[in-house]
Amino acid sequence: MTVSDFRRSASEFWREFRKVRSGVFGLIFLAIFICILIFEPVIVPYPEANEKWRDITYWQDLPSSAPPSWINLFTSKKRAVSESIEEYAFSEALAGAMRIQEYVFEYDYSASVAPSDVVFHASGVGKPTVVISIQRPDGLSIDLYRKQLEMSPTQDARVSIDRSAQAASMNFGKKYSPSEGVQLQTIKTTDVIFSEAKQGIFRSPSPLAGIYKLKVTLLLQRAEENIENAFVTIAGRVHGILGTDNSKRDIWSGVIAGVKWAMLIGLLTALVSVSIGVIYGVISAYVGGWKDSLMQRIFEIFISVPMLPVLIVMSAVFKPNIWVMIG
Repeated sequence: MTVSDFRRSASEFWREFRKVRSGVFGLIFLAIFICILIFEPVIVPYPEANEKWRDITYWQDLPSSAPPSWINLFTSKKRAVSESIEEYAFSEALAGAMRIQEYVFEYDYSASVAPSDVVFHASGVGKPTVVISIQRPDGLSIDLYRKQLEMSPTQDARVSIDRSAQAASMNFGKKYSPSEGVQLQTIKTTDVIFSEAKQGIFRSPSPLAGIYKLKVTLLLQRAEENIENAFVTIAGRVHGILGTDNSKRDIWSGVIAGVKWAMLIGLLTALVSVSIGVIYGVISAYVGGWKDSLMQRIFEIFISVPMLPVLIVMSAVFKPNIWVMIG
């Protein structure tokens, strides 16, 4: 076949193919998926989503069941957005043999709905005593946390304010709203921290916008103890392009990471089914007679089986790998 013959055949194929609208739409989606595969490292905010999708600890700093960030464009009541704060003011002092390290993180809060959590992270080696407090824009301070933590090369320090400072936030709120009868387990720590200090701080908090200073003090007893890579994560009430699920996983990362598997399954199953179908059909037509009829009945039995319920049952009962599912 010459080049001109190939061009003519390709032109005739395209002229016929473009008459089928579903085929053209499929080709467009295939091109979009290929672009997603090429640019996946750029457009996925959590590059390890594919390997750690079921690792809950990888997603623990994100808010649970949070809507996407763009909903703030359509509402007057803005929700706090998730962010990471890596810049801080650092100072170190000596008290005898003890080293006192102080990290001050600044958070500019301007939303109407407080973040769901504030999480402090650090890596290193040792058993430092961690003291965390927050200075509010109104000049008031809250002592949130004090505890000794054990750190190692395989175990970093992680302190969630929402879980560990409920009692501190309750004591702070009762100074200004003693008449509210609330239970400790019902208090949302961040709602109290980021609200005006007045009556109703528990049940109907009013947001207090401004610069909040989160002060983290580390008391190091030994010379070999070392702390590094300190940062704070703000778990907002909205997150990302598609939000999060009830396991705190970023849905956008999951969708993009799943594109490659969707294409692999779709293309391989199409290739296998078309190849087997063509061979089976040619043999059926070639042998003819009762063999052809028998082969057609067998085909009808297979084609009448609802594939999706079968795959769901197989996946739930037998836990097959992806190659078995494709087969």
